[in-house]
Amino acid sequence: MINHYITLIKDLACAVLFFAWVYFITIVLSKKLFILLKKNRSEHSSAYLIRKFIHIFAGGIFFLFPFVFEEIIIPSLFCISLGFFFYWRHLKENRYSWFQEEEKKSEVIFCFSSGIIIFLAWQITNSMWFGIIPVLFMALGDGVTGIVRGLRYGKQKKYWEGSVAMFIVSALIGGMQFGIGGVVAAFAATIVEKSNLIDDNITIPFISFIILLVFWLYFPFLIKPF
Repeated sequence: MINHYITLIKDLACAVLFFAWVYFITIVLSKKLFILLKKNRSEHSSAYLIRKFIHIFAGGIFFLFPFVFEEIIIPSLFCISLGFFFYWRHLKENRYSWFQEEEKKSEVIFCFSSGIIIFLAWQITNSMWFGIIPVLFMALGDGVTGIVRGLRYGKQKKYWEGSVAMFIVSALIGGMQFGIGGVVAAFAATIVEKSNLIDDNITIPFISFIILLVFWLYFPFLIKPF
């Protein structure tokens, strides 16, 4: 019992450090970068690039989760708490204008989706990686596709160059951890992102998560790392 509480305290300390990093990226650094971008770009284009910057440099911390957290409750609550924090800014109509959109709550949905998926992954497979990889498809893969499209065209549009970039990044991430199964999940995530039928903060991680589960259940020999 004592060891359990010690583990929770360690996990909580890691979560506090991660929160500090996310706060620095989203509130401090991204605002300064937004001001610089606005000198040569429209406010809308600058905000779009900032959201993708946050995707990569704040969302990228998920890669560290399996190495630093020993149990699932704290990292899941960390994600959910971030979601409520950003949602609270919407409710107060005091949004961080350099990345939060009035008509969308993408960052809120991403936080909630991430917390739910890594929790489910742990409960079903006893491994956080089955949730982390789909979340990284969204954080890094979708982040890169947005940077490519934003820099090339200066607007939010589903051009193919971004999809190619997303697949390359996601396939590398998925393949290194789950081999062929990871690459298939990466391809599905790329197709889903391109379709844009439902908020991709939901579809990308959940669909790729389901695909990885299918491989884990029925084709475990295809999820060996490259």
